Amino acid sequence: MSISTLLRAVTAGLFALLLSACASTKHYTETFSTLSMSSDASMFVVLGDQYHYIFDADSIMASSFRADFRHHLAAEMIRPFSVGAGGKTVGYVRLQLTPEATSQDKVQARKLGFGETKDGLIYYTAFMVGKRYVPRKDVPLPSATALSRRYQVEVMDSQSSADAMRLLSPIYLAAGVGMVVATPAIVLVAVPVAGLKP
Repeated sequence: MSISTLLRAVTAGLFALLLSACASTKHYTETFSTLSMSSDASMFVVLGDQYHYIFDADSIMASSFRADFRHHLAAEMIRPFSVGAGGKTVGYVRLQLTPEATSQDKVQARKLGFGETKDGLIYYTAFMVGKRYVPRKDVPLPSATALSRRYQVEVMDSQSSADAMRLLSPIYLAAGVGMVVATPAIVLVAVPVAGLKP
């Protein structure tokens, strides 16, 4: 086999592999009205109409939701989520201080590792890794934690449908408590959303 023939064969194989990957990736829009952080600041949760997404919070995110400026934080999804085998989900979230934040809040945020734009926006962008789950049918979305508007995030989905249906969400509604993540039971606290288009 000549080198040119080999190169054509390799190119054709790579092209076929690329087409196969594209064909197996579905795109959908997730609509949500609730973002939450676990009370121990270890998890960041997106409760969508179709799925629940539970991400591990990194150290800066965790520290932010324990800091004095936590009441002046808002979250923004800045890129699509990507879902793969086993429901593994990756995405980016930007935490930013709201206009009500004090100068002391800004100083504390900068010390934690937040950046600042030329326009004075104090922010931190986190790369999140977690899982996607199918919501329990008997768990309604509590109005106490729902946002006043509904928002959307694009999702690139390469997980098989059969695989996805096996991952039942560990989130349930506990009487007198609110939304809870089971095993161990951790209460979810609502997070404001900034800059997303409804």
